[in-house]
Amino acid sequence: MQILYVKYLSVHVCVGGASREAGLISERKDTGSIERKPGQGRPRASTATEDRYLSIIARRNRVTRGATASQLSRDLYAATRTRVSRVAVSKRLHETGLFARRPAVCVPLTSTNRRVRLAWCREHRDWSMDQWATVLFTDESRFSLNTDSRRMFIWREPGTRYLPSNVREIDHYGGGGLMVWAGIMLDRRTPLHVFERGTV
Repeated sequence: MQILYVKYLSVHVCVGGASREAGLISERKDTGSIERKPGQGRPRASTATEDRYLSIIARRNRVTRGATASQLSRDLYAATRTRVSRVAVSKRLHETGLFARRPAVCVPLTSTNRRVRLAWCREHRDWSMDQWATVLFTDESRFSLNTDSRRMFIWREPGTRYLPSNVREIDHYGGGGLMVWAGIMLDRRTPLHVFERGTV
């Protein structure tokens, strides 16, 4: 079966002239394999040291974690005079486990906030269903009327979404907005109230 295959390719080469099949046959005869030889293809534009530098500046702090691949490429050129494309930068960072993802968003909590919330949870952890049925939880949230595409990305490793270095704190709202208030109990809820001005 192998000889017939080679003969078929040989006929194709004779009819169509020199082609990729001729190279495959020659490589098969020489090495017994048609696998890609190491070192073939376009050489890497950056060295291993420059790749480590890219990884370091992408992880360094919140400012550079939010840097785009194009910005990191310019930083590398400024430091080493090596030009690397935006696509190449992304590939190098992927090799080190860094991927561009949207940061998690949270409201900043002070140490006092954390201490009081923890004490409240410990105080109520043994409550029964009957006790919880008498509690009304309420909350108010402000919704911005301006467009927020959240197109900011950061470089982070998989599974590290909620590490402090990957979370962006937001406690202010710009432009117009609406305040929305509602409450919930164990088996019921309040109507949703919307306020165009002020708060509850």
